[in-house]
Amino acid sequence: MKDFEFYKTIRVSNKKDKIIKAFSKLHNFYNKIPDTKGCMENINTSGASCKAWCCCLPYTRIYTDKGLLPIKDLNIGDMVYNKSGKFSRILNVASKMVDEEIVSISSCYGRKIKLTKDHMVLVDSFKRKNREKVNDPIWIEAKDLIPKVGSNQMGHYLIFPKYFSIEEKRDICISDFAKNIFVEGDLCYASKSKRGKSISNSLKLDYDFCWIIGMFLAEGTNGRDIIEFHINSDEQYIYKKIQKFSEDMGLSCSSKTNRGKSFSVRICSRVLSDFFENLCGKGCDKKRIHEDFYSYIIKNKELRDGLHDGYYAGDGTKKLQKKCKYSVVTTSEDLHYQIMMLNWMNDEIPVSFIGYPKDKKKTFTLNISDGKFKDYVETEKDFRVPIRKIDFEHYSGLVYDIEVENEHSFYTECGEIHNCKIQTPQLLYSEFLLLWHHVSKNWTDEEICDLFEKCMTNAVNPVPSKGCVFFDRDTCMCKAHKVRPYNCRIYGITPNEDFEPRYKRLKEEYKSIPGAVIKPQCSLVSPVDDVEVTKEEIDTWWEELVEIEISIGIPNDMVSDAIGGSYRTPHDHVLIYNMPENVLNALSGIKQYTDEFEKKRAIKELVQVISNVFKNKS
Repeated sequence: MKDFEFYKTIRVSNKKDKIIKAFSKLHNFYNKIPDTKGCMENINTSGASCKAWCCCLPYTRIYTDKGLLPIKDLNIGDMVYNKSGKFSRILNVASKMVDEEIVSISSCYGRKIKLTKDHMVLVDSFKRKNREKVNDPIWIEAKDLIPKVGSNQMGHYLIFPKYFSIEEKRDICISDFAKNIFVEGDLCYASKSKRGKSISNSLKLDYDFCWIIGMFLAEGTNGRDIIEFHINSDEQYIYKKIQKFSEDMGLSCSSKTNRGKSFSVRICSRVLSDFFENLCGKGCDKKRIHEDFYSYIIKNKELRDGLHDGYYAGDGTKKLQKKCKYSVVTTSEDLHYQIMMLNWMNDEIPVSFIGYPKDKKKTFTLNISDGKFKDYVETEKDFRVPIRKIDFEHYSGLVYDIEVENEHSFYTECGEIHNCKIQTPQLLYSEFLLLWHHVSKNWTDEEICDLFEKCMTNAVNPVPSKGCVFFDRDTCMCKAHKVRPYNCRIYGITPNEDFEPRYKRLKEEYKSIPGAVIKPQCSLVSPVDDVEVTKEEIDTWWEELVEIEISIGIPNDMVSDAIGGSYRTPHDHVLIYNMPENVLNALSGIKQYTDEFEKKRAIKELVQVISNVFKNKS
């Protein structure tokens, strides 16, 4: 903690009268800076404010534990797939209106997403002929992406991580999904009068059951009292599987041969019909796997294999093309994307096609390569899929973004894109003292202890862009807006001639650091009175602020963001100012933990100790 030594010397020289004078100077200084609109308290909470860096169009599909879902349908608390092979919780969902040129990215496997031009995408880059020589992925702005154009020309490849997490299997209850049944003990009935055949409420969730669900999604229908499978009369092995499932459920099964080789297998049960309708949908274009059930099976390979094999046994057809192992077609868009994710999690990259037959329902096709020829590159940890095409088009409407817990990115159907977090301003020590005076005077003990926990979490988080600890996720407001520092006040109104050189320098400096978010100024922020801020004013204001910093005893060579400097993030200032040295040393130890759960637990324990001491002092 040598970086924090300067506080010891600063505190000695911090006489109360100097601090009071500095507070007065800061208030006068802040009054010189034009008030802004589009920023925190000056906007309606349904507007943009810190949601300014939204990037994805509404129907961009995101890998979640419930399938590939449109970003517009995601909520705080939902789980999205991350690069560690697991799922992370969504902390924040934001949207804003744009009217600008955007980038349309198409991969070589039928995926497409549309992003704002400056949004970051993780890619590898190599020529087709030497594509097996993979490199460390890098972040590239969407507008700078290069499609694959030839074997001797460099192109960008999108990154898709492999899935590694395996969770325990579990049983499910029919009553969790069926709506119109009566349960008594472990038995299900079609009505409270207990009419009809009862079946067990508990179902073993295993490969065979998931295989039957996959088959029903492909070839099943249901009526009031039956579920029915439509297969080819040559597929006797499918009939035997359905027959065994029926026997295990204690139900009767019948079959009949229709015209040609069409063969129907029927299981009679009103309870089972209700259960399958709610679990799998009804009607060919409405078929889908219930989201809660999907989240059960997606995390276990045996269950994924069962669903996958059952679905492809029913709907899969051998294609005549040499490069294709098998293909499936459905009119259900939801089911199409659920099966696509299932293929990917089982280490298959299907080609996706959307068809528009005349006077018919839209069709969705997945083709699986036989492995003899493929454009993607497979590594131990991920797949790298070439970009086929980049287009620019005008878009007017909402764009969305999400912030993910402990991660700096999330996955779309076109690979990994950046998780836009609220950026963290830096402030001088004198500004922090004013801010802390406001906090200690106006905040409750509970609010301050919550702030300590946020600061500790930021301190041990290796991701460079951590978000500001004074940002309230519930209200999308700054909790210290009245005493916000200089950096926050000029953000969005700094002249480009002054901002751009720093922006470009930081982009270059941090381009190889995962998680570093370097963004241009927010286009939504502007002075209330439409005054134009000049570079000369910015320079003069900074010089004046530095003079205030020096007036409280900070040496001139410490007024910087270098090691030992007084220009640092809010969470650094809060911790260094309030925490004893043994706590700071403990945080350094927690930072080395690799398990995120252990990190959280250790921070909770540390915060509890500090909060007890802090409250006793109060």
